[in-house]
Amino acid sequence: TSMEGVFAAGDVTTTPYKQIIIAMGAGANASLAAFDYLIRQVESDSDSAASEKAA
Repeated sequence: TSMEGVFAAGDVTTTPYKQIIIAMGAGANASLAAFDYLIRQVESDSDSAASEKAA
């Protein structure tokens, strides 16, 4: 979505009447995007903590 940290899949996306397999694929894409977002947040938090300790 256009909102940071908000992910969508299935019927709430722009294409109506998706077949179940397409919706499942969209769910997989959304879960991978959410996972990538969370990993980047953890890395960002660790980098911030490391630079605070160095200061």
